[in-house]
Amino acid sequence: FHYILPLSKSGYLWNVAGFDVYFSWSAIGIIGAFTLTLLNMIGVKPVAVFQILLLMVMVITGIIFILGGLAFGKPEHMTPVITNAHGIGMVLLVAPSMYLGFDMISKSAEEMNMPVGSIARVLIISIVGAGFWYILMIIGTALSAPPSFRQEALVSTADTAAYAFESPIMAKVMIAGGICGVITSWNGFIVGASRILFAMGRAKM
Repeated sequence: FHYILPLSKSGYLWNVAGFDVYFSWSAIGIIGAFTLTLLNMIGVKPVAVFQILLLMVMVITGIIFILGGLAFGKPEHMTPVITNAHGIGMVLLVAPSMYLGFDMISKSAEEMNMPVGSIARVLIISIVGAGFWYILMIIGTALSAPPSFRQEALVSTADTAAYAFESPIMAKVMIAGGICGVITSWNGFIVGASRILFAMGRAKM
């Protein structure tokens, strides 16, 4: 959020792992939590529409980024493909966290109007589709800018998009898509938690 709209660091609260936490930044999270909670209290249908709209923005920005890498990037930016085992290890550590939200499908299964077997297929297709999407993002980032630039970038995807398109506006567009991804995950957790509590209550658990 700070990448798009810089916020002043005011109202020092505490320090966590060497990072200073300020109320001005925490307020964004508080407002977001209040807004999403209120939306979920209104009903699940408005939440679904909201989720789909954000997903569309995220997909569109992702497609723009990938096409930009293919059109303006260079294959030599992707070399060397493998530099050391440390980088591979870091990816293997981070990758599982990208799949944290997919358990929401099973948590909402009680209310899904489809056979149990179909729910399992939807879950598997979603995970495979997400993996394919992440791979495309990596390829787009690797094509868009040379390794030296990517290593110095504050936010790799955003900065490499600005580099490929030769426009700082594209960095903000990519950040907007990333924010949509965070909000959809955040909203998904709220929906999944409320749905499983509802299902357990109806089952007298």
